[in-house]
Amino acid sequence: MKPDISYPKLRAFYYVARYGSARKAAQALFVTEGAISQQIADLERRLQKRLFVRLQRKTTLTSDGINLLKLVTPLVERCENIGLEFERIAGTLRGEVRIAS
Repeated sequence: MKPDISYPKLRAFYYVARYGSARKAAQALFVTEGAISQQIADLERRLQKRLFVRLQRKTTLTSDGINLLKLVTPLVERCENIGLEFERIAGTLRGEVRIAS
C-alpha cells in the first residue's frame, strides 16, 4: 500500500530542510512550530522513515531525508512560483504606462 502524502506535509518538510529548523520554517510559512512538527512527524510515520536527526537546536537530514529532498525540491519550488510561471506563459505585461499629450 502506498502512503498518502499531502502537499502541505511535503512543503513543511522542504522548508525545514531548507532552513534547518522547524521554528524558521514555521515563520516562513506563517504557521506554528507545533504545526510544522506535526506535519513532519506524520510524514515520517507515513513513509516509515526517519527524515531528520534532531540534536539540541540543530536539525539535519538523514540519508532518507536527502533522497526525499531531491524529489520534493522541484515540486515545491515549481508550486511556489506558479504565479510567476503563469504570468510568463500568458505573456502578461507588468509595469507602469504613462501617456502624455
